[in-house]
Amino acid sequence: MIERRVIISADDFGLAPQINQAVEQAHQRGALGAAGLMAGGGALSDALERVRRLPRLDLGLHAALVAAPPCAPPASITSLLGADGQLLGSHAAFVARWLRGKVRPSEVREELDAQLLGLQAQGVRLTHLDSHQHLHVLPGLAPLFADLATRAGVTAIRLPVDVTPGAHIPARRRAERVLLNALSRRAARVFRARGLLVCGSILGFAHAGHLTTARLVSGLASLPAGLSEVVCHPGTSDRELEKRFGWGYQWEAELEALCSPATQGALAEHAIQLTTFGALSAAGPNAR
Repeated sequence: MIERRVIISADDFGLAPQINQAVEQAHQRGALGAAGLMAGGGALSDALERVRRLPRLDLGLHAALVAAPPCAPPASITSLLGADGQLLGSHAAFVARWLRGKVRPSEVREELDAQLLGLQAQGVRLTHLDSHQHLHVLPGLAPLFADLATRAGVTAIRLPVDVTPGAHIPARRRAERVLLNALSRRAARVFRARGLLVCGSILGFAHAGHLTTARLVSGLASLPAGLSEVVCHPGTSDRELEKRFGWGYQWEAELEALCSPATQGALAEHAIQLTTFGALSAAGPNAR
């Protein structure tokens, strides 16, 4: 029988202190094994201070081309910026500009390199890459991210083919998932051709920000054989985070799910092995 392995990873590490605190708690007390660092996050210094206490936490670059301050000099990446001088506010705005040919790939590369070099300059060892709002699977962007992985010296990249079960996924989210999964399968050819490790599936897109204990346990029970990733967004203060970001996320519920005995029970019941990209890389190709 083919075993089931899962990487449980938090996004937005470094974005806010409440997110950083939740990442630390979920790693120390729960099932969280990895986190994606936002190089331009306003609480990056706080995140890196916590990293020193978490030597087993697997770290990736959560590359942001939207909804974040730029890391490269603004004058050199004007095609990525809005009128306020910040990176565009959403994936929709970015995709619209990208499809019109108004985003210069050289500027995408410059911003990604600035994020990467910023983390490396602070001694961060990265094991994998992913992106804010999954923009790295867009046609034309996937090769740029594969090149970034090579420059970062990492061997893994997120492939967001979502297999979250449930009859209560909103219709709009279902439609978005169909598109995301199609783009991801196309990007997989690029990533695999570069020798990058990818998971066969993820949980978490369909209920992003709302991955409650019940949904996580249900998702783990239905995981396909092979290697999967759970994408989560834990936090410690819904009120403060909602006031700042307005995303409508249930950050505290996601933290609770990661630390719940029910989650540990589901992992044991279904013989699912927790792992990380770093552990798989260290074990070599035969372990993947």
